[in-house]
Amino acid sequence: MRPNDVVMSELKDFAAWSQTGVQPGAVTLIDYVGFVATPDLLFGFVSLFSPDLVVHEGLRFLASGFSVKTYEQWVNTGAAPHEIQRVMNHLHISTLLQGGASDIVATEAARTIAAIWSRTLGPDGLVAESLGSGIEDAAVTFFEA
Repeated sequence: MRPNDVVMSELKDFAAWSQTGVQPGAVTLIDYVGFVATPDLLFGFVSLFSPDLVVHEGLRFLASGFSVKTYEQWVNTGAAPHEIQRVMNHLHISTLLQGGASDIVATEAARTIAAIWSRTLGPDGLVAESLGSGIEDAAVTFFEA
């Protein structure tokens, strides 16, 4: 799953690394990961892409940050179960990209995570979707189909 050319052109750290070596531009994204990744980052991204879930009242939620109290507050609003999941399972891209990102990169990041979640969570009947149009509101979430 490779980002489009516009997003690739905005990956400044990758671009700097790709100009190193015998053949500038020959560095791939996988090469780049090999240059900069740590075990902490690797397992952190594994946790993001294939997250631990908690089942509460027959619904699946991100285990990270799940709260029965928050769930009950949403139930009390009268929201439908899948809407409660959409809200409680969403992750803001700005939270994940602390260094900042352009609107294009943020929305592509949300789309990419949704595509990965479709692969990792979809077989269990969960629907992943990306939301937003820029760094201020780009997010990703999932809910029961």
